[in-house]
Amino acid sequence: MVDIAERRRIGMQIRKQLASGVTNISLILKDLELGPLVSPRRTYSVDSMIKAAIFMQLKGLKSYRKLVMHLKCEVDDRRNLGFDDALPTHQDLSNFMRKATEDYKDKIAFVSEKIRHYSLEYFVPLDIAQKNSTQAPKVAKLGQDIISGKMGEINRFAKKELLKRFKFASRHHNAKYSDKDFINSLFFTTTTHRFIQSGSVLFRMKENGPSERSMQRILSKYSYTELREILMEEIKETVSMAKRRGIITGEKVAVAIDATDIPFYGNLENAPYAVNADHQNKGTPYAFKFVELAAVTHGMRLVLCVIPKLTNGEMHDIVIDLLRFAKSLVNIGTVLLDRGYYSKQDMHAVDDEGLTFIMPMKSGTNAFKRIDRAASDTLIIPDILDNFTGIVTIDGENGKKIYTITNKKIKATDYNLAKYVANFYKKRWQIESDFAGLKQFMLARTKSLNYNKRYLLFAFGTILFNFWILLSITLEFMGLSPKKNVPKYLFTEILLEFLKSPA
Repeated sequence: MVDIAERRRIGMQIRKQLASGVTNISLILKDLELGPLVSPRRTYSVDSMIKAAIFMQLKGLKSYRKLVMHLKCEVDDRRNLGFDDALPTHQDLSNFMRKATEDYKDKIAFVSEKIRHYSLEYFVPLDIAQKNSTQAPKVAKLGQDIISGKMGEINRFAKKELLKRFKFASRHHNAKYSDKDFINSLFFTTTTHRFIQSGSVLFRMKENGPSERSMQRILSKYSYTELREILMEEIKETVSMAKRRGIITGEKVAVAIDATDIPFYGNLENAPYAVNADHQNKGTPYAFKFVELAAVTHGMRLVLCVIPKLTNGEMHDIVIDLLRFAKSLVNIGTVLLDRGYYSKQDMHAVDDEGLTFIMPMKSGTNAFKRIDRAASDTLIIPDILDNFTGIVTIDGENGKKIYTITNKKIKATDYNLAKYVANFYKKRWQIESDFAGLKQFMLARTKSLNYNKRYLLFAFGTILFNFWILLSITLEFMGLSPKKNVPKYLFTEILLEFLKSPA
C-alpha cells in the first residue's frame, strides 16, 4: 500500500497541475515520481511503466497493442512518459502488469482516481480519446449513469440554482401547481421545439402538469424589465459555475456580438416591437430581433448577455450595454463584430470601453475602396478611419482576400500580426452555431404578438443552452460523452429527472 505521506505528495502534485489548467494526461504524469527511475534488470524504468499503465486507463485504450500504437504516433506523449530512447512492446507492458506488486497496482489506481477527481473539481478537460460511432448504443446507459448520481455537481446546480428566479405559480396556499411544475412543462415544450399549446397538452398527458390555459397565463405575467433582470441573474449563475470549475479563469477571452431574427408574419400595427429583418428571405421583411454576446474562445460557447432590439436604428447603445454587463462577468480581450456594426459609433463604443475590436470592412465605403487597391498579399493601412487600422490579407484556405478593420495598433510592416488578427476573426462563426443550436433545440414556438412572452421564451432557451453547453463539457471531461454535445433527447431526460427530484 502507498503510505500516507506519498499519497499526499502525489495528490498535491496532481492538484497543482490540474489547477493550472494542464489538459494533457502524459504532461500531468511527467513530473510525478511513481517508481525507480533506473532498473538494472529491465530495459524500461518502473516509473515509466507505471505511468504507461495509468495513461492507458485514463485514455480509455482497450489493449496494450493500442497503447503502443498510440505512443508510436504521439512522440510527445511517449517522451512525457519517459520512453525517450526505446518504446516497450505490448508483451513488455503485459508482463510488467502481470508481475506488478500490490504497491504498484495500488499506486496506479490511486493516481488514476486522483486525476479524474481533480479534473472534475477544476473542470479541466482531459485529452481523452474520442469514442467511435460503434459505441452510440451506449447512450442509454450514459443517461442512467448520469441520473443515478455520477453527475452530483450538475445535479446540485440544476436543482438549487437553475431557473430558480422564475416564479410562475400562484402564491395562494391552495395552488395546485408549483413553480417546478410550470418549469418542467415549459422545459419539455422548449426542448421538443413545440408550440406552447401542443407542448403543454403532451406534457400534461405524461406528467399531469398545468393546462394550456394556465401556461399561457403565466407566460404573460412578467414585464420586460423583470424578464431582463431574471435573465441576467440566471446567466450570472451559469458563469459562476463555469468559474468555480475552471472553465472561465482570469485569462482574457474573445467575445462575439451578433443579432438573430425570429421571423414575424403579420401586421406591424399589432406588433410594435417587430423590426426590420436582416435577411428578408423567409417570406417576411419583419422580425423580432435579439442581440447576443457570447464567449467564443478557450473551447467555450457560453452566452454572456442577450438584449432585444426594440426599434429600428443604430445599435451602439445595445453594444455598450452588452459589453458593460459582460465585463462584470469575465475578462474580455477582443470583441468580434460583423458588418452590421460597421459604423463609427459602434466602433467608438467598443474603443471607449478600452477593448480591442475586429470586424470585416464594409464594401463600398471609402476605406474599403482604398484598401481594395492592394496588389500585395498583405497590406496594412494605419489610421484608415478615425485612427483605426485597415488590413487586407489572403486566406490560405481558399485564396480569397480578407478585409478587416481593428483598433489594435499595428505597424505598416507588421505582417505576421496582421495575418493573425485577420485569421482570429474566424472565431466569430461560433456565435452563428450558438444561434442555430438555440433556435433549433432550445426555443419554444409561439404565434403570440406579446413581445414579453417571446422574450421570456428566448431568455428561457438561452439559459438552457448555456446549461446544455456546461453539461456537454462536463461529460466530455469525464470521458462519458459519445458526441461533442450531449444529444438533445438525452439532455431532456437528464434535466427533467433533475428538476423532478427534490431539492
